[in-house]
Amino acid sequence: FFSVPLPCTMPIVQIPTVPVSNVQTLFDWGDRQLIGQGAYADVFAVACRTTHQEFAVKQVFKSRLKREQDVRRLQTEIHVTRELEHKGCTKCYHVFQDEDAVYFQLELLRGGDLCQVLMQHTTLPEHAVARFTRQVLETLEYLQNWYGIAHLDIKLDNLLCSSTNVSTADIKLADFGFAQILRESANTVPESNSADDADVACGATLDQCLVSPKGTMGYMSPELFRQRLQDLTQPLVTPRPDVQKMDVYSVGVVAYLLLSGAFPHKVSLPRPQHLRSIHGGPKFCLPTWRTISHAAQDFCRHLLHADPTHRPSIRQALDHEWLCVPARSLTGAAAPAASELPNETTPAPETPPTVISSEPGSKLSSSHPSNAAALGNTTVDSSAA
Repeated sequence: FFSVPLPCTMPIVQIPTVPVSNVQTLFDWGDRQLIGQGAYADVFAVACRTTHQEFAVKQVFKSRLKREQDVRRLQTEIHVTRELEHKGCTKCYHVFQDEDAVYFQLELLRGGDLCQVLMQHTTLPEHAVARFTRQVLETLEYLQNWYGIAHLDIKLDNLLCSSTNVSTADIKLADFGFAQILRESANTVPESNSADDADVACGATLDQCLVSPKGTMGYMSPELFRQRLQDLTQPLVTPRPDVQKMDVYSVGVVAYLLLSGAFPHKVSLPRPQHLRSIHGGPKFCLPTWRTISHAAQDFCRHLLHADPTHRPSIRQALDHEWLCVPARSLTGAAAPAASELPNETTPAPETPPTVISSEPGSKLSSSHPSNAAALGNTTVDSSAA
């Protein structure tokens, strides 16, 4: 499978191998357009030579996979991505490899990822955020109920827009490199390794599973971030129902970001202070929140609860009133009176909310925003410092 030595003895993923020349024959490779770059992969917009249909092709370079965790993540992504069929997931048509790289042939989404969208608009209308949030939660519920999968890397960069029109665009979930199989089911992804036996061998009961402290700092749930601080090399033993609540927390961060243009907590703080900030709960003191409904604030407050036992499940989040009211009720919501605002100190008006990039080093092509979220280069795994 790999042409470079790796500290790994994992089973080989069976995917077709083609000569390098075949890749150039299948696509107009010379006219490919770079739309994203990451630590392990590049993503190109490219047309099929025979049908002229455009695709996004993610090229993962084998020479960059230096650690067992890198290989494991790629194998997980291959297993999950090529099997899922859902309107809320980025469609994968084929996965193949040549001597130097693994290629994912994906649908091309012209709207870019939500990080790019937010940098263009600063904030999004509340009705659009509610619709996007519902779509993401419905996709996560589908993954959990039908495949027993938790995504574990929900962030703006991994949420792709079907078009550039925010009012009509749909959101699709990408990058399943950190996904975890929580249980076996009739629809469990073939060839995927259920963690049940390994979890029990490592001290977890049948009602528990092990979750490595991986993900992106600004979106990581408090319980996972705490484990990362305590022991980076050891996974977190957690009840299986609480694993999905890690995704719920990340969805809360996404909703807060889209509504206000800022993270709910200062991600620039040193890590111990960041953890204390998380446990203090989200703040709604930016001037932006004056025009946002109380239902939206309540939704974010519940999803961002530091204690997973008090955090809603995916279904409970979907049943929240904010996601159930008609869109017209959220459009142009009247600003609440000052006495109705949360009892918090409002910062000076000249300090506007700003989008904090979770990974300033991520290079994206501004000329063609698209499937850059498939890169996953803004995440950190349990082997990173």
